[in-house]
Amino acid sequence: LIPRHARARRQPCGRPLRSTPDHLQQRSGGGSCDPVSTGKASTPTPIFNSKVLKKYRSTTMYGRTYTVPGVPFTMCVSANEAICLHAAPWQENAGQPFGVPRSHDCVRMPMNHARWLFHNTPKGTPITIQA
Repeated sequence: LIPRHARARRQPCGRPLRSTPDHLQQRSGGGSCDPVSTGKASTPTPIFNSKVLKKYRSTTMYGRTYTVPGVPFTMCVSANEAICLHAAPWQENAGQPFGVPRSHDCVRMPMNHARWLFHNTPKGTPITIQA
């Protein structure tokens, strides 16, 4: 899932709520793509079809080596809530660009992108994560 190159500019996309390793389409029926960060090589974001199962305005995320409280605008797409689309303000605050694999299998996005997506994507919306 490591992108060939990181792209920082917005690009047109074709399908609703589609994620590739470095971009996520945020609008159905066309729209634009924005840079996101997916899983690192050691913790890759899986390629699969699902739907938005649960939404949390703010939640605590747990992993083997981390606990992150207050993760905003989280939409879980796996039954065990291990794979989610969410804002990553710590990444923005550190000045780390999106479009580079950095996560522990989730899809990280900038706050404004995650906020828009959270408020405009109902539970049950189909999603596709693809390479």
